[in-house]
Parts: sequence; structure tokens; C-alpha cells
Amino acid sequence: MNNKINWGSIFLSGVVWALVYSTLAAPLLFIFLGESYIEELKTMGHSINLSMDVVVKLAIFGLIFIVSWGVLTIWLYVVIRPNYGDGTKTALIASLVVWLLSVVAPLSHLAVFGVASLYFSITHIIIGLILIMTATLIASKQYKN
Repeated sequence: MNNKINWGSIFLSGVVWALVYSTLAAPLLFIFLGESYIEELKTMGHSINLSMDVVVKLAIFGLIFIVSWGVLTIWLYVVIRPNYGDGTKTALIASLVVWLLSVVAPLSHLAVFGVASLYFSITHIIIGLILIMTATLIASKQYKN
């Protein structure tokens, strides 16, 4: 196995990750948490005013964030391959690390401190695992040395 990192391939695989994640996230989060998102934000003292300005800011931030998240996830997959080998097992390990740090840690804190409901947090944690694992499994297959 070549230990040299192909940054172009990491970026392209990260974009694939972002596309898979985003495509699945919209329907899953809407189906299971649609109204809960709005209610949770109201509980935290934030109401959503979906003006064009807000939508544009959210779209730009979302695009940058999701692609960065995907690139970092694929980078992690690539750097742990020398220890775990290519393939599904390594993609799942990378997925679990990313999921624990970026979904479980923040949402569990929100639930424990009563900022978000237990239902919202647990549902989002489960959906996050499905999304991150699926996106990583598909995008990791795109990576080429």
C-alpha cells in the first residue's frame, strides 16, 4: 500500500461524502425531526426567520461545513489505512471516530444540560451515525492513491 496521501483524491472523495450526506440528511432529518428542529430552536430562545439573506448564509455555511467535514473524514480514513488496511472496516472505524467527536459529544452535552430534549438528541445521534457511515463507506471507495 502506498502511504503517500493524494490530496486531490481526498478533496474529491470529500465532495462525494458531502453529496451523499446532504442527499440523505435532508429527507431523514425532515421525516424524523422536522418540527422538532424549529421547536428546539424556540426553546433555546432562537426563532428562525427564513429570509433570503438567512437562507443564503445557511447555504454558504452549510456547503463549506459539509465539504470540510467530508474532507476531514476521508483524510482520517486515509491516514488510518496503514494500520487497518483498505476497505469497509477502516471506513467504519473512521466513521465512528468522526461520529463520536462531531455528533455524540455535542448532542449528549445538550441533552444532559437540558438545552435540547432527549428525543431530539437521541434521534439526531442515531441519524448522524447512519449518515456518516453511509457517506464514508461510499466516499472511501472513491479515494485513489
